[in-house]
Amino acid sequence: MEPPAPSTNRIIASCADYCTAMWDAVFVVIFRGNTSKEGVLTISESFQSVVAKHPTGIGLLTIVEEKAPMPPSDARKALTDFLTRFGSSIKCSAVIHEGSGFRASAVRSIVAGLTLLARPPYPHRIYASVEASSEWMSSGLAAKIQRKFTAQELVLAVAEIRKHYVQK
Repeated sequence: MEPPAPSTNRIIASCADYCTAMWDAVFVVIFRGNTSKEGVLTISESFQSVVAKHPTGIGLLTIVEEKAPMPPSDARKALTDFLTRFGSSIKCSAVIHEGSGFRASAVRSIVAGLTLLARPPYPHRIYASVEASSEWMSSGLAAKIQRKFTAQELVLAVAEIRKHYVQK
């Protein structure tokens, strides 16, 4: 089955704490509120539901909004398990923590620690904005699974996902 056209995005799961969506060959997760172990398990189920439709693999774009609290240890463990479990399906991964200052630095440190624990077999980077990550993500997926979309298309897709997430 051919992956969806780049102009298509679909919200898979949405609640006050997080949203998951699929756009082209990119699985998008937005953390807005508390990150719980249960939430991560639901995100994992959402991811599993799209993997079968993308046998060559997909990109993972995780956005942690500025005011999202740091996840507790059981949620961090579930996140590590998720990254390990789907390592062969993820072709590149970017985590964006929006914001600046000590808090943003602390969250980026947690993400770096989770990445070290998971030892992903795919390229993984941490950014401060969707715009900063989009060029790397688009070129990374083009190289790994021959999906071609522009950085600007990815930025616009995330903005569209957020627009619908806000309305939920």
